[in-house]
Amino acid sequence: MGAVTAYGFSLFKMAGEADLLFFVLSTRMLPPIVVAIPMFLMYRVVGLNDSHVGLIILYTAFNLSFSVWLMKGFMDELPKEYEEAALVDGYTRMQACIQIGMPEAGNGIAATAVFWCSSAWDDYDLALSVHNPHLRHA
Repeated sequence: MGAVTAYGFSLFKMAGEADLLFFVLSTRMLPPIVVAIPMFLMYRVVGLNDSHVGLIILYTAFNLSFSVWLMKGFMDELPKEYEEAALVDGYTRMQACIQIGMPEAGNGIAATAVFWCSSAWDDYDLALSVHNPHLRHA
């Protein structure tokens, strides 16, 4: 999701793009442990505590913004001529993104995945507070 979003940011220029990218990155500036108790309470009400789906949503919410910001730098370096040639050959923009852009950005995706996994491991205490069987009936 982060790679496709970054591809869109890189491909289409819009007014206020720098502000929007800063907003995306600023969501990562808050330490995740600060929101551990509110997240636990919300997960308990919804029934997502102590579930894998809850952890997937949690890690996606906290790490997607960083992935978009990091991948944008890699996507900016892709030659635009590749996408233009794919569009001339009859590809849609999404097909050009998936079949041309993503393989070209493979190194960036791998680097982002390493940082994402490292960040997920650093946030282990947040996951433990949401996925703790001892707190199930608290």
